[in-house]
Amino acid sequence: MAETDETEQLESKKKRKKPAVKRRKKESSVEEKSPAQRQSKMTSFLPGWNDPNRDLFLTLRPLFMSPMNAMLTLNNMCGVPLIQARIDDKLIKMKGLTKLMTKCFFPGYRYGGTDSPTVAAARAAKEGQAFLPPDIRASALARKRKFKGTALGNEVDNQLRLYANNPEAFSKLGRRINKITDYLITGYQKWGFKVAISQFPIAAPDVRIGTRIDMLAVGPEGEAVLIENKTGFATYLYHPCGRMKPPLQDYNDCPLHQHWLQATLENMILLRYWKADCGPNCYAIIANPNGVQRSQVPVWMYERRGDIWKRFREFMIAENGRPPKSRKRKKPSGGGDDEEREKLASP
Repeated sequence: MAETDETEQLESKKKRKKPAVKRRKKESSVEEKSPAQRQSKMTSFLPGWNDPNRDLFLTLRPLFMSPMNAMLTLNNMCGVPLIQARIDDKLIKMKGLTKLMTKCFFPGYRYGGTDSPTVAAARAAKEGQAFLPPDIRASALARKRKFKGTALGNEVDNQLRLYANNPEAFSKLGRRINKITDYLITGYQKWGFKVAISQFPIAAPDVRIGTRIDMLAVGPEGEAVLIENKTGFATYLYHPCGRMKPPLQDYNDCPLHQHWLQATLENMILLRYWKADCGPNCYAIIANPNGVQRSQVPVWMYERRGDIWKRFREFMIAENGRPPKSRKRKKPSGGGDDEEREKLASP
């Protein structure tokens, strides 16, 4: 019995032993992707971008096939989309277009009631004006209204992105489709716009500017169309706060002119870097609970687009040359309780 137990144990040990497998060492150097691989990864989400038989993409094919697409990468930083450009094998963060456009062309514009009493008092003191404290409840309601407007805009942008880039996922939304989104889609169909892609990333790497085009489409006559979707602005679309900076000093800074200017700058980035031009076919489509309206970039702004880009480029070169602001808190400059404590502590 003892011999049989020993033989069973030996057989079980032999079964447990596995043949030695030679494992390859992981290579420390990672192979870098070629520009063609990066471009295919960048444009892989474009539906039908490489199908020459589709009439919808024949007009925008040069835009999708541009080597600039291989330079850009999209990341999410705390839920906020971040555009980075590869320059000299380094990923460099691009700055947002909207805020810097505001700073360059209409820095005096501000939405009524959105400033806190502290900020409003500081601005009044800087401008040498008397400051009257606003109603706290009114300013709080204005900030709440602004937050709701931003959330609504993000929701509509996400649904339109699915509508253009992933129709199957959009069809599953059902009743969750926002009323504003429905207005915009109805407007596209009414005006004969065939939607190609939404949230298309573009950038000007040399001046570190990046943004995403709300919608690229093909018009009824086969022309390329650039669309900026805007939600809200029902009560103050034509209300200015002053004049814009040169070369637009003859026109006010109402929100509608701001939308036109944003579409013009995006079209200039496409012309300068992507070698694709939408021409005068740039639109700002404004939707609110009252309905939807289409507004094309006027001739006076289209004719000045070269001067507009020149001024904005010079502004960005000067802006990038400034040293970054330090976020460290400044120490109190003398006086106070610290000196009294030092005197008491000294013998």
